[in-house]
Amino acid sequence: MTCAATGRRPSRRIGRFYNQFGSELLETSNRNALTTLNVAWTDRNGNQQLDAGELGAIPTFSAGLFPTFDTGANRPYSDEFNVGVEHQLVPNLAVGVSYHRRQHRDGLGVVDRARPTSAYTPEARTFTNADGSQDTITVFKLQPEYGALRDRVITNVDVLQSDYDGVQFDIQKRMSNRWQLLAGLSLQNHKGFDHSGTHNQSRWHARLQQPELPAESRRRVGVHGDSLVVHPLGVLPAAALGPGALGQRTACDGDPLTRTQVFTFTNPTTSQPSETVYVQQRGEDRTESVTKFVDLRVAKRFTLARGSSVEASVDMFNILNANHVLGQNTALGSTWSRPNRILTPRIIRFGVTARF
Repeated sequence: MTCAATGRRPSRRIGRFYNQFGSELLETSNRNALTTLNVAWTDRNGNQQLDAGELGAIPTFSAGLFPTFDTGANRPYSDEFNVGVEHQLVPNLAVGVSYHRRQHRDGLGVVDRARPTSAYTPEARTFTNADGSQDTITVFKLQPEYGALRDRVITNVDVLQSDYDGVQFDIQKRMSNRWQLLAGLSLQNHKGFDHSGTHNQSRWHARLQQPELPAESRRRVGVHGDSLVVHPLGVLPAAALGPGALGQRTACDGDPLTRTQVFTFTNPTTSQPSETVYVQQRGEDRTESVTKFVDLRVAKRFTLARGSSVEASVDMFNILNANHVLGQNTALGSTWSRPNRILTPRIIRFGVTARF
């Protein structure tokens, strides 16, 4: 941050950014791509070798295995708008605030044109929620006569869009009187259909083709909300060549999760034996908030002859040895909410840097 002579510096930026594609779309629609099928084999003579007559029926590849690409589709893009102001309160102390807006549009998804909305039958299904209560949700079963019909295409889907809003607050005390301070607070909100990557994979196609769904059902199946609070803090008391220390504390809300339930169908089609459904708004479940993540660095520089120097340092990461849960199982059942990723434990690193 530069503290201008006037004490205040506004900033603003508006831009449109189009998605840059690699080979993902070509690989997805390439009909010469490698794929596999399982074939039953019975080793009748027990010689562990494939002999004539030991293979079962050879299955065939299902129709529409590889989707085509809609050449009339628009390239996904994001519009971004940033505005902010920085103000010097007193010499060497400045504050800043900025607003950030990003909206993603023209998302790409895999849609099956051979399976219209009428191909799916709504079913009310009951499941056991995390608190032991019996809840009901509507799932959509593919009718058997559509099981062998496939005409998938990668194209723009209206619901594949999202909006991000964030506000950032900053405080900076520049180096003076042997110390400095950097601190910030971020408030963020991200809402829209849960999508990622170049295009949404085929497992979403049934949900993308149900525009008649009521708002509540659509919300529970695919839409997510996300809000975070992050406030990193850094303090550096130091002298040019004397002992110095740098401490940083980072805290944030837990990451949003999507509680899921797998529903199996009676007399299912081979392409839809089951369906994984979001049974709760994304963000109502979260990982543990990070509150005790502190890093510390202590260093001392020694001046040698002819401008050379040696610096000894000790870096301590996660000095409080916090074990916050950063990831957990989201599927309902006996392992629901079981941690699968935690904060890296305390690490201490010693270093020596020589400058000539």
